[in-house]
Amino acid sequence: MKIFKFLIIVFLLSPQLVNAKPQVYFDYKVYYTPNQKAYVETLLQFSSGTLKYVSNENGNLVSSIEVTQIFKMNDSIIAVDKYIVNSPEMIDSTVEDYFDIKRFQLEPGIYDFEIEIKDLNNNESISGQQALEIKPYIGNEIDFSSLGFIQSATKSTEQNSFVKNGYFILPYLTNYFPPVNDKIAVYFELYNTQDILGENEKFMLTFEIED
Repeated sequence: MKIFKFLIIVFLLSPQLVNAKPQVYFDYKVYYTPNQKAYVETLLQFSSGTLKYVSNENGNLVSSIEVTQIFKMNDSIIAVDKYIVNSPEMIDSTVEDYFDIKRFQLEPGIYDFEIEIKDLNNNESISGQQALEIKPYIGNEIDFSSLGFIQSATKSTEQNSFVKNGYFILPYLTNYFPPVNDKIAVYFELYNTQDILGENEKFMLTFEIED
């Protein structure tokens, strides 16, 4: 199976905002591997202005967030991950948002997804849950992955959760696009073009904006 990856610049609308204290923006995407296995990518953006920062041994400001993600089906836990995300060190009082990306390989189905975010510096926490659907891989027609807004994509040889197909991709998760942003970068994958259209056949993608 040949997978085509796209970094497309288009005008598009925004995802939903998760509003809470600490404030965190959340989104998820579903992709498929070359061997037709589905995986879910969860994306978090921590709003630094809502977090508690403390000085570390170097005298720089840092925040520490405990994240718990749980995937359930029929009251059974299918996957769980609990981990700590530390912010970059801030050398002055100016703090910037930072991000977290996790990937989970899951079978198709509808999952009950739960997430808890805890600020370890002040013990304030938020939690949420929602249904999350993973559709089976479609092998007999052209299909798209989820579509994700991104801030930037730069070539990279690093190996971490932000690097995909040779690019360091920084997600865009807020629901506001200021007037200075006249373009939006988008990443998605397109499957089965080689099998359906034929080897090296040309095809055209079209986009439109709806109110």
